[in-house]
This record gives sequence, structure tokens and C-alpha cells, in this order.
Amino acid sequence: MAKTTRTPYNASRFVTKVITSNTTLGQRNTGTVIFLDNSEAIDLTLDFLDNGSYFKIVKRNANSAAFTISSPSFSGVLLHDVGAGIVTTQVSGEQINLPQSACAGSYIDLVCDGQKWYVMGLSEGGAWTVA
Repeated sequence: MAKTTRTPYNASRFVTKVITSNTTLGQRNTGTVIFLDNSEAIDLTLDFLDNGSYFKIVKRNANSAAFTISSPSFSGVLLHDVGAGIVTTQVSGEQINLPQSACAGSYIDLVCDGQKWYVMGLSEGGAWTVA
């Protein structure tokens, strides 16, 4: 009789991590959903470019402080709603900021092709800024 194969419990879930202070995300963290829960501003650093690496970063609650993501190179589009409708921000640079006023659930997806990080994000209540 053939064995029935089952998907392991852990393989069917995202790997998550809560970050409360400045952090450098390394290649070993790739594929992680990062929840930010911080009372002070957080700096996240992606100091590597590795083909196929990806992260999702989510603001966990409305009380969380601002956060900044730094990397050698970003490209993409971020959306935000600050009361006047949906506004887009084209990303081209090395730093992305989200203010404290952004609502819980605001997020950014990052995927790397080995040369730059491609981003797509959504926020409400606070506008993304790019430097």
C-alpha cells in the first residue's frame, strides 16, 4: 500500500520575526515576514544583493514608530493614502522611510534580482519617502 504524503505543518506557514530595534537583515533571514513593533525609530539594513532573496515588512500596530530601510539599490512603486486619495511614489535610491503616522498593516515587499531590490508597498495615514 502506498504511503500518503502530507505537507509538514511548518512548511505551510510563513516564517515570521518581530523586530523592535535597529537590525541588519542578512541572507539567512531571506523569506521572512518581518513585523515591526517599536517605540523608537528603527533602521533596517539590507547590505546584500542576492538573486531570489525576498522579505515582507509589516508595521504591526498604529503606535509603532517610524522605520527606515537602507540598501545598495531600490527600484519600484509605493502607494499611500493620506486622505486625498491614492498617491504613488516611484522608488529609485538607497533609502525608504515610513513615518509613525502610518496605520497598522502598512507593508512593503522586497524582492532581489542580484543587482537591486524591487519594492512594492502600501500604507495609509503616512506617506512613503525615498532618498
